[in-house]
Amino acid sequence: MSQARQFEIDIQISAAEWEKIYRGYYPYVKCYSTTGTRIWLPVKHLRPYVQHDGVHGRFQLHLSESNQFLSIARI
Repeated sequence: MSQARQFEIDIQISAAEWEKIYRGYYPYVKCYSTTGTRIWLPVKHLRPYVQHDGVHGRFQLHLSESNQFLSIARI
């Protein structure tokens, strides 16, 4: 039985930075969990959280045991 892994991550992406990401310059965002784990998150998973000033907040990320994306939610 596989075990999902859970991380809390803080994301701070300005509107200007998001514009570069949106244009396809960066397919992944590098972020760190609150415990220091480095995570490369595909940009497409952040699109629902974009606001006029970019993406800001703390999120809970769930990955499979093999590091496949399962879900992300703002907390």
